[in-house]
Amino acid sequence: GLTDGKLNSSLAFAQLPIGKQTLVFSKLSVISDPLSWSGTWSPATVRTDLPAIGEMPTGTCANANTIQSTPLLPATIKGKALMYEQMEGSTMGGLVLYNLDGTGSTLVTSSGNWGSMDMAGSKITYSAKVGFAVYDIASGSTLPLSSESGYDPIWSNDGTRYAFVSGAAEGISVMDLESGLEKKISSLGFEFTVGWLPGDSRLITAAMFSGGAAWQIRSIDPMTGASEDLFVIEDGSLKSLNAALSPDGQWIAYRGRNNGDIYLVKLDGSEKRLLLESPSVGTNGLVWANNGWLGVSLTQSDSFLNQLILVNPATCTVYEIPNLIGTLQGLSIQ
Repeated sequence: GLTDGKLNSSLAFAQLPIGKQTLVFSKLSVISDPLSWSGTWSPATVRTDLPAIGEMPTGTCANANTIQSTPLLPATIKGKALMYEQMEGSTMGGLVLYNLDGTGSTLVTSSGNWGSMDMAGSKITYSAKVGFAVYDIASGSTLPLSSESGYDPIWSNDGTRYAFVSGAAEGISVMDLESGLEKKISSLGFEFTVGWLPGDSRLITAAMFSGGAAWQIRSIDPMTGASEDLFVIEDGSLKSLNAALSPDGQWIAYRGRNNGDIYLVKLDGSEKRLLLESPSVGTNGLVWANNGWLGVSLTQSDSFLNQLILVNPATCTVYEIPNLIGTLQGLSIQ
């Protein structure tokens, strides 16, 4: 739709396509000849009850106005960010691991996507041509896993397992690295991983609900598959919720219905809070760091050109991380 006078459109895929995509528009028609209009704004009574420009609701940390003056990340905050970005000289995307202080980067893969970094910041898993692969950050070695294809992997807190969406949105499976065995724990269509509770005894997921008009948040036992319905998100994005569970297991961050707002809500559905009020055309790449910071990629007009910010929900501190223009996939802060 139109945003700030610009036409923006998007497509939703069950699995992120790779390579160059071609869109064909046909049978176009002219709606009308160009029109012009002018006038003088002269209300009979000037309203005095409107909020000042830039004023935000209580608990909201940034909007489209304030994001323009976001301070840069201080040098005292160290860590790493895993980004999915366009490869130089190619139309393909790959995964690159950056130091937050700008001191260097490492190419993880030039062809993989759907990356996820464990809480310790020691390894990365990503969707490969066949199944998944695990990249060891210290050694730079990659271990291919003979697992079924899927996407949206989420590491357990202890880094021994990851949950992922099987096939093309065909349920949730868990991969155990030590045994190399997979276990299907849900067969619901269009159910996605949100995060693991502390202790890794339960996996939190979001399943399409009410004919696609809402999202059912569920808790699943990763060993038995026994599940419990927790609450329903009715104002989330219909394209992709992008939900992520905080490391303490207390909060879920998710994308709002307009694909730009970011909300926080307790795991029981209470204390919902508008954290970011449409700071950009769209938002994606919601990833929590191990110490409570939330990373968010702000979508620009080009899908490969994003702005990365860090938000501390406890203090409402917001920083921009410059020069990282891809989509955030993993975050570790020392």
